[in-house]
Amino acid sequence: MRNDYANLTLLYVEDDEIIRQNAVEYLSNYCQKVFWAKDGQEALLVYKDKKPNIIITDIEMPRLNGLEMAKRIRKKDKKTPIIIATAFTEKEYLLQAVELQLVKFHHVLPSQKQYLETYLVKS
Repeated sequence: MRNDYANLTLLYVEDDEIIRQNAVEYLSNYCQKVFWAKDGQEALLVYKDKKPNIIITDIEMPRLNGLEMAKRIRKKDKKTPIIIATAFTEKEYLLQAVELQLVKFHHVLPSQKQYLETYLVKS
């Protein structure tokens, strides 16, 4: 993959520590800086402080889920791309993602290794 993302900053939001660590390590090879958060509430604080160029988030997380986090961000910021990466396939989640004008809603299995590169290429 060409590194067209060397100047981008990214916020990766995931409550599963192993997935989060692997994703941050992988994405750090492509982005200028990768910030992370373990849930939507923590992600809002990181977002406000760091203003990342792109956000990749899970949906189901403690304290504040990814869609609610995206909804709060969209109230003030309609432009930052937000990608939902989830193992859940519920129609309600997809409909909420459409309402929030998110860039991608991608169903992934935790064992898929190439999904992060796919997000960056298609975003």
